[in-house]
Amino acid sequence: MSTYLYLECLTHDPIISSYWIGEVGQHLSDLDSVRANIAQRDQLAAIWSRGDVDFQDGWTRTAAVFFSQHPRCSIGIRDELGVSHPLEVNSE
Repeated sequence: MSTYLYLECLTHDPIISSYWIGEVGQHLSDLDSVRANIAQRDQLAAIWSRGDVDFQDGWTRTAAVFFSQHPRCSIGIRDELGVSHPLEVNSE
């Protein structure tokens, strides 16, 4: 079952979602990839801003665009059902 994932800028009020740009994953199993993109947010934003790479993965491209628009903001992950997901996997 699909569960679209979106990035959120938690710094802005109201919160800004990547919904308007696009999703960053389609299944909860994509959460690891979304988290990896967040960990590389500075690099992805820089690549997008330079315009020298065409991302083959649309979800990574969406993340890069969002990161370039929110370079210093706190980022969250929320799915289409409104459930917020942690940025790190609990290792307990």
